[in-house]
Amino acid sequence: MVFGDWRQLTSRNPYASLSPLPMPVPHPRLLRRPEVEHLTGLSKSSLYERMARGEFPRPIKLGYRTALWPEGEVQAWIAKQIDSRR
Repeated sequence: MVFGDWRQLTSRNPYASLSPLPMPVPHPRLLRRPEVEHLTGLSKSSLYERMARGEFPRPIKLGYRTALWPEGEVQAWIAKQIDSRR
């Protein structure tokens, strides 16, 4: 006969044999334009000029007037700018 962990067999906790819940996967954070401007130091017009030239990530459009940038893409762009000056 195969038994589980001896601690589960001797525990008085009725939930001891249950497996732990999986850790939640963190969702990517989405940034609004003012926060992107703050992080990058770029103005609104500079952001849109760079997007038009393909030099900056495009936002995700959630509505007619709502555009959000994934934080990871903005951070990757910042890291690329830092690496390019070396």
